Amino acid sequence: MPDELVPSPRLVLARIQAKVARIPVEAAPHDPAMLRRLGKPHIESPLQLNPALTEAELLAFEAEYRVTLPDEYRLFLREVGDGGLGPGEGLFRLADAVDRSPSLDLGTPFPFSVRQYREDPDRFYDERSAELDQESDQAWPGVLCLAEPDGYNWAYLVITGEDRGMVWGYGPHNCGWTPACPSSDLDNKWAHDELRGFFRWYEDWLDDWLQQSAVGGGG
Repeated sequence: MPDELVPSPRLVLARIQAKVARIPVEAAPHDPAMLRRLGKPHIESPLQLNPALTEAELLAFEAEYRVTLPDEYRLFLREVGDGGLGPGEGLFRLADAVDRSPSLDLGTPFPFSVRQYREDPDRFYDERSAELDQESDQAWPGVLCLAEPDGYNWAYLVITGEDRGMVWGYGPHNCGWTPACPSSDLDNKWAHDELRGFFRWYEDWLDDWLQQSAVGGGG
């Protein structure tokens, strides 16, 4: 897509904020009536965002971990919210995201990339599967845990490395690290050879939630 046709981060952010505003904050996360209307209990999720972080809080985090957060995620934390409304049981707060990550070392580059995958997909997955077979508990650096979209996939944001700003998945009962991650059971937009940045990944989840809400009579 030509650069002039790529929406600016601010434009996408405004679109996300408009969609967030359509979600009924008065509905409790486990509201049975709402779930019956949706007919999709597996998209149950917190329906409120946590308060956004201040610039001072973000700078303090970046100084502590010696990183600069990817622009889209940083904008979200600063102007939308520090976790909450999102895939699975919701996006993790920034502090919790660090605690749930495989390593506190966010400054060392994440060792994998979509380039490696595309060069030899079979070899890539064989190597990742071998790591699972060895029950490796390696502290992979350079990624921040965003959410747990379902029972076996975790979504990670690459903080440092070739795919900085992109969302990767880790499925311990599947094939380990994958260069993409579904945002929910309903998400059919992802593909292993097409990475999504944070904004697109999150907006795809919003679109699925709003669509199912409308179908179930909650829109």
